[in-house]
Amino acid sequence: MGVLIRDSDGRILACGHRQFKAKDAEVAELIATECVVLLALKCKLQEVIFEGDCRNVIVL
Repeated sequence: MGVLIRDSDGRILACGHRQFKAKDAEVAELIATECVVLLALKCKLQEVIFEGDCRNVIVL
């Protein structure tokens, strides 16, 4: 799985990847969201907008 952090102009600020096994798509989306949250914290970003394919995860 790969994640990207982009600025408001669409330029890539950071990226990351992680290999894992998930029992379903919702769990995979949750793990990807955790990965990008940790990456955003590492980059010391204060304002972020998360996008994803699984509404149940993104709305949390």
